[in-house]
Amino acid sequence: MEKIIVKGEGMWADKLSPTRYKIHNIPFTILDIALHDIVLVDDPEPDRLKPVFRRVVRRSGNSTVGVIIEEDYRDKYKLQELKDLGLSLECAVRGFYSANVPAGTDLDLIDRVLKERAKEGILRYEWIFRFRNHKKK
Repeated sequence: MEKIIVKGEGMWADKLSPTRYKIHNIPFTILDIALHDIVLVDDPEPDRLKPVFRRVVRRSGNSTVGVIIEEDYRDKYKLQELKDLGLSLECAVRGFYSANVPAGTDLDLIDRVLKERAKEGILRYEWIFRFRNHKKK
């Protein structure tokens, strides 16, 4: 596993060839990639510490949503609700999460649950990357 630079964010990735990597962590700020996408990077040069992202060459089918748990609910809201919907989460700092939505998941259901929790004042959320061919029910 190596670290590559994708639009300013360091990402863990498996090297598949000198210029292709498979993303192995959930992006926090990158708008056009998701967990397990295959990406093309610049051919590493001696003066560069890490390979630099160029474009996605194969989509995993996953989507990414950013979730911020409001301060008053950080000790009360159980993330298990999101995990039960199939999401996996990574935490940047307390209360700020990036969630992977696996391919085949009903995005409308995820959106409804997140909207309900947002209306209740529990969290805020934003789709970081929404795979356009994601399954709809």
